[in-house]
Amino acid sequence: MPNKPIGCGFKFYALVDYETKLFIDFLLENGSFTAAGASNKDWGIAGEIVLALIACLASHVWYVLFMDNWYTTVQLAAELFRRGFGMVGTYRTDRKPHLTEISLNAFKPTARVPKGSTRIAHNESGTVVVYQVMDNRAVTIVDNYYDSNDPFELIRVERHSIIKNALNVPIGLANYNAKMGGADAVGSIKSGHYSFENIRTTKWNLKFDEVLLGFYMTQGWVIYRDIHGTDDREDFQLDVILYFMNHRYFNRSRSSSSSSSSSSSSSSSSSSSAICSSTNKQHYPIQTPEGSGPLKSGFPTKKRYRARCKAGCIEHYAGGSSGSRSTNWYCVLCKQFLHPGKCFDSFHDNKNALSIKADSKIIEIERNFKVKP
Repeated sequence: MPNKPIGCGFKFYALVDYETKLFIDFLLENGSFTAAGASNKDWGIAGEIVLALIACLASHVWYVLFMDNWYTTVQLAAELFRRGFGMVGTYRTDRKPHLTEISLNAFKPTARVPKGSTRIAHNESGTVVVYQVMDNRAVTIVDNYYDSNDPFELIRVERHSIIKNALNVPIGLANYNAKMGGADAVGSIKSGHYSFENIRTTKWNLKFDEVLLGFYMTQGWVIYRDIHGTDDREDFQLDVILYFMNHRYFNRSRSSSSSSSSSSSSSSSSSSSAICSSTNKQHYPIQTPEGSGPLKSGFPTKKRYRARCKAGCIEHYAGGSSGSRSTNWYCVLCKQFLHPGKCFDSFHDNKNALSIKADSKIIEIERNFKVKP
């Protein structure tokens, strides 16, 4: 993939709702779209990709598609109109057919071609309109949905100035500026917060899983933000962690053993979960915050504070070193250091253990680092 920071990887084509920023559909570039396969189509490979992406949408509902110049052709706009889809997209002037009849013959604004200058043309059937508008540079738009004679006042601020100019441009261009970029917005969220591209690995399956996980996390955050009306990513991340941890540690049956008269023992299953009867709150493990560990040469580090597991770890980590018996995880309600998993379960299965006094070091860490479980 030329002009990309990472030359080799997985390439996806995405259809994104420009209002909600949610994926409607996406396709993996697997070599199925070829020039030979699109040779008998006027709209080429890019058009075939667009038609494959909208296959999940009902026709003649007049969904409006906004796309960049890699996909846009006059032939594709005509085909989408026939199928009942609107389309607005920028057009490459070097792409055939060369639309010389709408050319302003200028790349940037001049005295002869000032900002706001527009030239418009239609295809033979009149279903597609193509126009070139002079903004900061000449922009060519292919439109099969909006009325090109319906002007829109676009406010532009002169560079290195506070002077505002009003340009009358076709409403299709104004809507393109406002609504184009749904896929870019999703990519920005993914690369800024849920990107795993920098993880070094030569295993293609791990890289593929990381790409899909980035998609899922991005979509989850967009839905969470809209439902809860918050921009706090920490709340979302904590809820995701608790969701997975609840499925791992709590939403399963626990077994309790009872001794019989002989040396053998039989186990009976119980579905008890770690719920505090007095507060009706759930016990779950969290980590001590970064920087709570020991100082190095009098300066804090990113290490987390660790202490010996209260469950003992003798049964679960038999033969391990003393370091394996310490952990930076603790129960949010009991305030006891516990390994997640067997140690956590065995500690809470013991009813007497729940009455143990909270660890003063955990209380001190939560107070100093303002931990909000």
